[in-house]
Amino acid sequence: MSKDPYHNIRYKYCLTGVACIINNDEKILLGKRINKSHGSGEFWVPGGKIDYGESPIESIVREVKEEAGITIEKPQFVDYSFDFFEDAGLQFVCLWFQAPYQGDKIVACPKEFEYLKWFSINNLPEKTCPALKKILN
Repeated sequence: MSKDPYHNIRYKYCLTGVACIINNDEKILLGKRINKSHGSGEFWVPGGKIDYGESPIESIVREVKEEAGITIEKPQFVDYSFDFFEDAGLQFVCLWFQAPYQGDKIVACPKEFEYLKWFSINNLPEKTCPALKKILN
């Protein structure tokens, strides 16, 4: 049985998520997603669902810490996206944030990513998450 309480939702509800574009000079941090309900094999920024009782800021700070092992400060709201993941039967309103990070130690959460890597904003992987491409344009 899945531990994810949302695993059986099929467009019944719209979930709220957060995502963070973490930048270091002209590069952003992306992770190659493992086999998940949506986005498998694509490159994504750290993020996830907002937990009950959390603010979006609290959520994105927590998600980045869980997924990349780093602490971000003062994330700034950038935009939002409305995303359908038809294969998984999910829909999200995603709140997008941006935060700088100057450290060099990042640790990919093995439950989320195969690995994390810095990519030039002008040379993103072919399989970059479509919502991120829209936000960056």
